[in-house]
Amino acid sequence: MFIISLVMCSAFVRPHYPQDTYKMINYGLTKYSLDMFLNDGRPFSAMITIFVDLLNIPINIYCICSTVIAIIFLSLSVISVFSIISKRIEINNKMILVLVLLTSFIIIYNYFTLEYIFFIETCVLAMGIYMSVEAARIIIEDEKNKYIKAILILIIGAFCYQGSVAIFPMIIMLYFLLLDNKNIRNSIKEIVIAAGIYGLAVLSTIVFVKVISDSPRIQVMSDNFQSQTICDWLYMIMIKSLNFMPPYIHLGIIFITIITILALAKNKMKTLLGYIFIILGSICICIMPLIAGSGLAIEARFCIAYGATIGISLLFMFYVSYKRNKYVRIAIYVFIIVVFIFNFSTYIIIGYQHIAVNKMDENMCQIIKDEIEAYEKETNIKVTKLAVILRNPDELYYPGIWHVGDITESALKTWATRVTLIYYLNRDIYNIPITKEQNDRFFNNKRIEEFSKDRIVIQDDTLFFCGN
Repeated sequence: MFIISLVMCSAFVRPHYPQDTYKMINYGLTKYSLDMFLNDGRPFSAMITIFVDLLNIPINIYCICSTVIAIIFLSLSVISVFSIISKRIEINNKMILVLVLLTSFIIIYNYFTLEYIFFIETCVLAMGIYMSVEAARIIIEDEKNKYIKAILILIIGAFCYQGSVAIFPMIIMLYFLLLDNKNIRNSIKEIVIAAGIYGLAVLSTIVFVKVISDSPRIQVMSDNFQSQTICDWLYMIMIKSLNFMPPYIHLGIIFITIITILALAKNKMKTLLGYIFIILGSICICIMPLIAGSGLAIEARFCIAYGATIGISLLFMFYVSYKRNKYVRIAIYVFIIVVFIFNFSTYIIIGYQHIAVNKMDENMCQIIKDEIEAYEKETNIKVTKLAVILRNPDELYYPGIWHVGDITESALKTWATRVTLIYYLNRDIYNIPITKEQNDRFFNNKRIEEFSKDRIVIQDDTLFFCGN
């Protein structure tokens, strides 16, 4: 699992720069940790980043080590999920073993988990997922004092990252609604208790933020949404998959699963209702923080519960078919392998597009750096000020790049433009606003191409830059 994961995530096992990393470097790792991570209820990310700062570990080394550790945690999570499933499914040949492994893999490494191996503190985010899987395993295996253990472990996971614990209720629902659904009353009881544990873990981070901060970034119960907004969220998650895969693919897999259940399941209605409950539960987990008014935008890392339903759907199809007609089984097996390859390819393509975007940002900054040095040599005036304008807020991507949010957005076209320029220019420079008159004079009458020097104007000691 580690080797397969390492290959799939190979783009991130090298220095790479999310927008937040530029900001972290500009702020200073310790200041960023205290101002951002702690105020987000993420003390473990804060502690590790401060530790890295104290030891003066280069940011590139931190980035690579963090990714490798994250892959270890996620691989362990896959094995834990496989262990949970395999104890309820008869594995009598290698093909069955491989298929159960593949579905376990996709549950953890679903396409929304991509954002969990993208950020520099990825090791902590992945640890949160592993803690969540372990909390579910403790309940499922009925360990002594299981609820107390699960609460403590899940709270640790929530303090790693609130979104990580969303995988916990998904594993619980999968087990008690598919693999161990003989006693429906007991299944409902375990799911209700797990929901309470999940809510308590998330609430603990909110209380933490309220206690340590007078102006927390996490807001609760603000009424900044309307019914149309909820419809937009559902459309972006369920239909568009936040652009991580072509539209309707995920919904199509859900539809195929429903057809398979109706055609092959022994107890059709019971199995179908359990499956639909899991799908609806995953959607609620994704949007409830937004409905409650968390103040957060919809992001892939908040939606891993819904992303996990692809792997869960495949397991439902496998479960209702693996003792059926040979040709039906072969069709399901091929479908599982195809989805796995598609998911694997998604990681590879998006990962290397992120690296390509980093390189294009760096190349643009090198052009700017060369222009500054030529200007300073010619005029003997040192450039010490930076003014940035973003003319088109929706123009965030380079041509030919997959539109998947933070991972492939150009840092030079977003809020991170200033900190990105400061990082690559590697000089003392401070920000000033650009006036409307300056913007009209320098940029408004120009159609500016990518990597064009028209995006740069140097006047006196000030660099003016047009991000898009």
